Amino acid sequence: MSDSSNKYDVVVFGATSFAGQLVCEYYLANYGASPPTFKWAVAARSESKLTALKERLASEIDSAASTLPTIVADSLDDEAVGGMVSQAKVIITTVGPYAHYGSKVVAACSAAGVHCCDLTGESLWVKGLIDKHHEEAERTGAKIVPSCGFDSIPADLGTLMMVEYMKRTHGLSPDDVRYYFGASKGGVSGGTIASVLDIFEQVWSGGKAITSKLADPLLLTATPGFGKAADPGGLGYDSLAKSWTASSVFASHDSKIVFRSAGLLGYPETFRYKEVMGFKGLLKGFLPAVFSTIAFGIGGFLMVIPVTRKFIAKKFLPAPGEGPSKELRDSGYFWINFLASGRSGDGKDVVCRGKVGSDKGDCGYKETAKMLAECGLCLALDDLEYKKGGVLTTASAMGMPLVDRLNKAGMTFKILDE
Repeated sequence: MSDSSNKYDVVVFGATSFAGQLVCEYYLANYGASPPTFKWAVAARSESKLTALKERLASEIDSAASTLPTIVADSLDDEAVGGMVSQAKVIITTVGPYAHYGSKVVAACSAAGVHCCDLTGESLWVKGLIDKHHEEAERTGAKIVPSCGFDSIPADLGTLMMVEYMKRTHGLSPDDVRYYFGASKGGVSGGTIASVLDIFEQVWSGGKAITSKLADPLLLTATPGFGKAADPGGLGYDSLAKSWTASSVFASHDSKIVFRSAGLLGYPETFRYKEVMGFKGLLKGFLPAVFSTIAFGIGGFLMVIPVTRKFIAKKFLPAPGEGPSKELRDSGYFWINFLASGRSGDGKDVVCRGKVGSDKGDCGYKETAKMLAECGLCLALDDLEYKKGGVLTTASAMGMPLVDRLNKAGMTFKILDE
């Protein structure tokens, strides 16, 4: 385990990136530069950019931001990364694509027993972390927790919320959890685009071997069972939700995270998970579901091919460091409906409903920054039930205490049957 005398409880690495700046803004606005309960610092590879960041934050949010401690570290420099990690209890890293810039940070944290959380949606990279570092992190006590933003907290903690509620109120674990992405408003940053483009490049260069791994919902869990695994979703009508459905771009990675949690937390082998876009109404929802399905297929095809991928990226997509405006982030929102079902001991079918989302900001940036920031504090400060280290998930590493934190921070994790 990391030494409790470490200089900082949380270090925000990549603080000058688009997402990193939002995490810093969240901490300043909600906790201040020198809160009484924890110490935090900002880190990046450019000292001049860190200075400029502190000046902007001091001018716009809190004059005390000028006193924030800084650490200069390059994510590809082993010595610099090791020096940064040695000062922290938790590293929050926003430096992506993580397959290129995240591995040394995780390696240093795993070896030193320092917790680490990030925003990756890169399933193959996470698989590599499990293979390389899970056993070591178990020994050192480091909790390595990937995907602590919109990928994949709503899916992972929403599922946990449904599982815990059904255990508590009905004495059973659900066999089936379904996630329906509904109304939303928001934008996309260049950093996210860069990560997505990197995944499509891997698909093109790796061929069927890579495609089959990305299509496997059980890629990140070594637990046998889960025979029916994830329903890939797609165009169809879901009579339980009374909703038309279409494929979700988030489902591929989210399902892998949810099933890793299922293995780590001992969900029953009958457990299944399905994640889709939801369009309410037998008639009203049909055409939007069809159009979404067509757009999903065409968009995926064009992005896999290098020539069209590069053209689209150059002409239409934001570059790294760019992102949606503050107005768009502040006016954004997202809502996800959950259904969990199982069969009681007396043979009765039980169905429970839940809701996850926020009307306080867009899912990809403002609320993602909130999620990542609260993950850092949860790992640093809270007494968590799951004591072991490893390459974990938000549900297994932090669980319901993180749900409570996010509810207090203005998000919604709610059982609708209560």
